[in-house]
Amino acid sequence: MKGPKRYPPPESRAASKHVLVYPNWMSAQRYHEYQESRASAARAAHDKLNQEADRHNAFEENARKHNIPIPKKKKEPWED
Repeated sequence: MKGPKRYPPPESRAASKHVLVYPNWMSAQRYHEYQESRASAARAAHDKLNQEADRHNAFEENARKHNIPIPKKKKEPWED
């Protein structure tokens, strides 16, 4: 029969179990803040790209609706 269960101290329970701690590395709390800031920055960049695509599509739709010609983008020689 096994002995009593040993739980980690309360301050380390919330820390992610896959984060390994080495000397001179950031703490688990700072690591999670870092990951959250990277994720929010990626979300913001993705939202900006989607917003630009939506704005361009609205522009093209409006141009088609009012019969405004849109010149095609010229291909550069290296894009063949």
